[in-house]
Amino acid sequence: MTSPVQNKTLGVITGASRGFGLSFALTLSNRLADNLHLHLLSRSPPPPTLTDALSSNGTTFCHHKIDLADLDQLETSITSILTEAKAKTKSDNITNHILLNNAGSLGVLSPLSSTTIKSISENVNFNLISSSYISATFSTSFPTSTIINVSSLAALEPFKTWGLYCTCKSARSMYHKSLALECPSLRVLNYAPGAMDTDMQGVIRGSEGCDEEVREYFMKSKEEGTLVDPLASASKLTDIILDKEFKSGAHIDYWDEI
Repeated sequence: MTSPVQNKTLGVITGASRGFGLSFALTLSNRLADNLHLHLLSRSPPPPTLTDALSSNGTTFCHHKIDLADLDQLETSITSILTEAKAKTKSDNITNHILLNNAGSLGVLSPLSSTTIKSISENVNFNLISSSYISATFSTSFPTSTIINVSSLAALEPFKTWGLYCTCKSARSMYHKSLALECPSLRVLNYAPGAMDTDMQGVIRGSEGCDEEVREYFMKSKEEGTLVDPLASASKLTDIILDKEFKSGAHIDYWDEI
């Protein structure tokens, strides 16, 4: 598959107010500048560090306050956002469309022996159902688009006390592999951004429910400065989707040679 021509691009980013979502919005804007329009989806507004940078680059954007864990409102909210995005595409003659399906949560870290109906439901609703619906709806609205599912090593390998998160990440990756198979006009990528120095890492290090060996590993990574800079990972992803060829449905890790 070939990379999209860098004309006008519309991007939709979930979890855009911090961490990897924020970093991807910034790096994409640095690359495409005034040829980019962004729809930023998150529960909290994007910080001035992002909005000021986007404006300086000439990137236009809008923010949609949305709780992706609220399935009762999800269909209505996503339909409204994508209707607005399609109108922008038509009015501005936008030819490229990118979805960064980024939002996710570790949930409650605990052994699977303590699994409850509530913990399963909350993890599946947020990490699997909402993300799957967003990608499916985006693919219908923009059938020649690029869809990036933010994956993880946890989609491929189990971690003690992360069982529900690993399960949903694995299912989410398979969903997007299947989407790529069914829709050959799409460019679908499962991208694992690496163990990044974000708020999620802080949650892991501070969680009493996290397996001690796993927690100590990430504490050591933080102390030694070996966690991945989210801007570096976002920059690599930007290069991949704009400049590189990849098999649709592939899983690519930050540490992979491209």
